[in-house]
Amino acid sequence: MRVQEGFSLIEVLVALAVAALFFGILLPMVVTTLDRTHADASRAEALRVAQSQIEIHAVIAHDMGGRFEGRDGSFAWTATIDQTETGAGAQGAASSFALRRVRVDVFQERTQPIVSLEVYRVGVVR
Repeated sequence: MRVQEGFSLIEVLVALAVAALFFGILLPMVVTTLDRTHADASRAEALRVAQSQIEIHAVIAHDMGGRFEGRDGSFAWTATIDQTETGAGAQGAASSFALRRVRVDVFQERTQPIVSLEVYRVGVVR
């Protein structure tokens, strides 16, 4: 009597169905993980841009205000320097100071900022 070697057609079809079911369940999780990884990498790069711009604009905030815009790679940023409060100088001296808020928003598609950073600096009122 001769013994058959190999798999029958039904065994191959069952193995393919199990593999398709496994990949059908696994694929959405892999795609979600890849999307999250891409979004996290984009947010980290936007944070680097925001930190760079906040350092630059915090330096000029002591004597300057306004709104500044620019681009860095695929990101657009806006920096705003606002005077938030004013007070008299020491012992009623003529000079006064201003607490200035420096805010940097970084966008990828001009809808909502990906990252926003804010610092406060003391500057002179002119």
